[in-house]
Amino acid sequence: LGPQRPKLPKDIPDEKTTTAFLNRPDLGRPDGVRDRAVLELLYSSGLRNKELRDLCLGDVDLRNKLVRVRRGKGGKGRIVPLGIKATQAIQRYLETSRPRHLKIQEESHLFLTERGDPLKEFNVRWIIIHYRHTSEKTRKMTAHTLRHACALHMLRGGAPIEAIQELLGHRRLSTTQIYTRLYPKDLKDTHQKYHPRR
Repeated sequence: LGPQRPKLPKDIPDEKTTTAFLNRPDLGRPDGVRDRAVLELLYSSGLRNKELRDLCLGDVDLRNKLVRVRRGKGGKGRIVPLGIKATQAIQRYLETSRPRHLKIQEESHLFLTERGDPLKEFNVRWIIIHYRHTSEKTRKMTAHTLRHACALHMLRGGAPIEAIQELLGHRRLSTTQIYTRLYPKDLKDTHQKYHPRR
């Protein structure tokens, strides 16, 4: 038997649905400010749950809009770009929410719980679960769904597959090419919906 092809991601929301999901946290609350920064970063930079939790203050360069992933899957590090919305969300979190959560001044992790501890895997999972149930379209949303959405939406926008591979930290291009298998179906659906002679 040859190598198995990666499974196609399911339930990836479109851009409009994703934007609505990212806007759900209440920015009038410290945890809402943090949650918005978490969600924006997952979507903007295509980070994995663990990669996000491992981030320290020195790994985020807001001026140059860059994030350093120290240990990605397989122990490989990489530098990834940060979008404007994510940059603004993290800046607001650092200025207003993180200082209120911080209990030990030496704590260097970027994202903290209300008790001042670094986020754990279940914390990130719970943040997403908390907001996903407000819409049928996002009821299966996970951190990895946002990673998939980042890749697919960039591909739709014309990004080269090699750039997406580098962003996601995939070792093999074939892993990233699962999104090209989704894109033709997406294009076909769009054609059937909008073309006057469909």
